[in-house]
Amino acid sequence: KGRKEKIPSKGSTARSAAFPDSPGPAASVGFELRRGDYYHAYT
Repeated sequence: KGRKEKIPSKGSTARSAAFPDSPGPAASVGFELRRGDYYHAYT
């Protein structure tokens, strides 16, 4: 069970890799902000 709960953390790690300047949680925030920008730009 513990391992399955760690799977979402891998997603956060991937976001950190995409944004090396930011640590995990901040990377998630930056990802959400950028995703919002892309969404608005696409619309």
